[in-house]
Amino acid sequence: LSNRHERAIQLVLIGQREIELAELAELMLPTDLAGVFQVQPKGLEGLMFLSRPFFFEMLCTLFGAGANIKPIRPPTREYTRIERRFYMRIVKEMLPMLEEQWQAIAPVQLAWTGMQARSVIAESEARSSLVSTFEVVGFSEPCRVRLAVPSELFRKHFLNCFIEDEFGLR
Repeated sequence: LSNRHERAIQLVLIGQREIELAELAELMLPTDLAGVFQVQPKGLEGLMFLSRPFFFEMLCTLFGAGANIKPIRPPTREYTRIERRFYMRIVKEMLPMLEEQWQAIAPVQLAWTGMQARSVIAESEARSSLVSTFEVVGFSEPCRVRLAVPSELFRKHFLNCFIEDEFGLR
């Protein structure tokens, strides 16, 4: 983060499961948003969900709040236009770090494509996604980040790695 109160946070994997996008939308509040990105070279679409407590902790940090300043409870109302811009900024800052971590297992690139509301995700084509839930350690409130990527992206990659390892095709 680019302010004088930069805080070290850590993402810890809580769990993962495979679900349909419509089911994923049911886990969201009606006013929630998701950052959307494409996983290149296939162009498959992934989603990043920031929990409201995480978003508002990050927002306070971006505005210069120190580690001891506790934000007010995050509202459940629609995000304002300025909040949507900050949400987008936070997701865009997290994508390069995510891409760097994925580079260790697959040659992928992530390209930001925009934001989607819960209603758009609920109406999207039926598709299976692998959803990973992370706990954010380093803030005073319990915070979560969810990452949803098409299941086919990992199935194909890990199947190829297994075949190469098992049959010595490397």
